Amino acid sequence: MKKYLGPIAGLAFVALLTFVWLSPSGLQATPQFQLTTLNGETVTQQDLLGKPAFITFWATSCVGCVAEQPYINELQEKYAARGLNILAIAMDFDPIEHIHNMREERQLRYPIAHDINGEAAKAFGNVRLTPTNILLSPDGRILFQKLGEIDFKQLGQQIEGLL
Repeated sequence: MKKYLGPIAGLAFVALLTFVWLSPSGLQATPQFQLTTLNGETVTQQDLLGKPAFITFWATSCVGCVAEQPYINELQEKYAARGLNILAIAMDFDPIEHIHNMREERQLRYPIAHDINGEAAKAFGNVRLTPTNILLSPDGRILFQKLGEIDFKQLGQQIEGLL
């Protein structure tokens, strides 16, 4: 048994270093922001506390963002009633009428806000590329922030663990 302790400890250390290295957010607290959804509701970082939250920065012209929308609708259907907060933040360069049209055409059922002045994008590390997806813990820590499309099966497993 002793001969396995060294390699196991080494693997655990490498796994920890890999986690820290691949986690640019370093489990930082959610930055302060205030947005208004397309339905006129105000959302702040405080509103996301107490439950896990999934945030996606997106644009109507982003092919990857559009490809993710059905999966985000599924997250809304499957987990919102159990406590998951979802917030889609449309980038400041997107015309508001394009955002409204896409919401209607694609029947997006999750909350969408328009980052009119880019303040939320700046708060989350100057997000400029989409999709940028973020998962928050119930205590408001950034569990991951990833540029590009994500594995929604793996995300679902992470959400299950947080609910």
